[in-house]
Amino acid sequence: MDKSFAIQCPPFNLQLSRLDMRMTPMYSKRVLCFHLPNNSIEHKEYITRLLLAALRSTVEELPFLAGSVVPFSKDQPWLHDLVPHGAAYLVVKDLSREINFLDLRKARFSSVLLDTEQLCPLPEAFYLRDGPIDVCRLQANFVDGGLLLVVSIIHTVCDGRGISNVLRIFAEKLRIAQTGDPMSLSTACEETSKPTYSFDRASILSGNGLCGAIENHPGWTTLPLPFHGGSAETKTLCTTFHISSDSLRTLKQVASSPSSSASATINIPHPLDGTQTSSSDQTSSISTHDAIAALIWRSIMLARHRAGIISDRAITHFSQAVDCRTRLQLPEPYFGNAIYAIKTSLALPLLAGTTDSFDESWISGLQTAARAIRAEVSGATAGKIRDLLGFIERTDMEILTRPSVLGDTSIGSILFGSYFRFEMHELDFGEALGGKIEAFRLPSRGLLPGMPVVLPRLPDGGCEFVINEQEEVMRFFAEDEVFRRFASEQS
Repeated sequence: MDKSFAIQCPPFNLQLSRLDMRMTPMYSKRVLCFHLPNNSIEHKEYITRLLLAALRSTVEELPFLAGSVVPFSKDQPWLHDLVPHGAAYLVVKDLSREINFLDLRKARFSSVLLDTEQLCPLPEAFYLRDGPIDVCRLQANFVDGGLLLVVSIIHTVCDGRGISNVLRIFAEKLRIAQTGDPMSLSTACEETSKPTYSFDRASILSGNGLCGAIENHPGWTTLPLPFHGGSAETKTLCTTFHISSDSLRTLKQVASSPSSSASATINIPHPLDGTQTSSSDQTSSISTHDAIAALIWRSIMLARHRAGIISDRAITHFSQAVDCRTRLQLPEPYFGNAIYAIKTSLALPLLAGTTDSFDESWISGLQTAARAIRAEVSGATAGKIRDLLGFIERTDMEILTRPSVLGDTSIGSILFGSYFRFEMHELDFGEALGGKIEAFRLPSRGLLPGMPVVLPRLPDGGCEFVINEQEEVMRFFAEDEVFRRFASEQS
């Protein structure tokens, strides 16, 4: 029953922001796992009709999902534009002979069982050359006893929160489609009278006239990406880990406990207002998310050290994308890129917390990392974000501004991604799909080394995250007693 459906692009007028335009045209892929006990051909055809109706209605509301991303110009290959031509696609495949849902469930939907080429083939190239590239593709993979729905939306048009906003609308349309009322979704008559979708992201996500200076933003750089020969040959393993709700509470408690160590206070200057934030003042505000990030940062760097990739005195770097919607008071829902990359650095001995220099246990390393992260997240103020936007607007026709750790993520840096606060497990997709997802996963291939991702918080309060590292690095996680104290591999 392999099929492909194209939903042609309605007219729209969307002006991308500078953040949108400079985002690498890569697909963000999400695997939504549903249990479907009914394996009949008729039921699969019914689900297909529902998915198509929901996607069509979603495109009517958000027509840019059926647009195409194209090069902005030959002179600025790092910039991209969105044009109101193209289509959104629903691809349907029957993999019921190859994949069993109950087997996936027993393996806790392990990443190694989710073959990217089978579930959602990667495009031939991530970077646009001649274009155009479709914005949105859904691939419905029917397996024995379930559905693996892969949502692929290009990062140039939507960031992580933006895609979650799209899925919220899609889930609503899917529920409406199940009512059986043909008038419940948009009709052709209503479509002709509906005003053309129009939105100017550039006017609300801007520097507001600020000149901006790259020196104010350690998480960003205009330097070209370094080239590491032979990186394409590097073999990596993509593994999903789990932290129970009890372990998560303990982790936060450990990371946020007061410390009297010599390294407890780190003064981090903020160049825009001249103030300094003492990380010891951040102890009480350290979040569960900060604690998770600190554990992952520490664990990856120690594993790389044991694998011989970094030295025992290496300076390690942590970078994270901070959602700016609330800080900039953007209208909700805002679908575009609204992220600001922070960066903080620690020497490996401080991160490990087990050196001769300080009489400390591993706890101090975790606390120091969490405080450093919290200080930078808190320092990402609206003024600082506007300053970066001003710099990008002033220079983007001549140079590319990019996250500064890119190019070093397989060595001394990590670029931390997170869906932790995305309410994916709360979305109701309707009775036909069993209501809510059973698991949220990323495909096994497509993530770069050094780009760990925290998945949406589980209904029971626990957490899952994905680490993709070189094979010789991954084996050291099993030997890390601190890491194993909190996290277990999904298998």
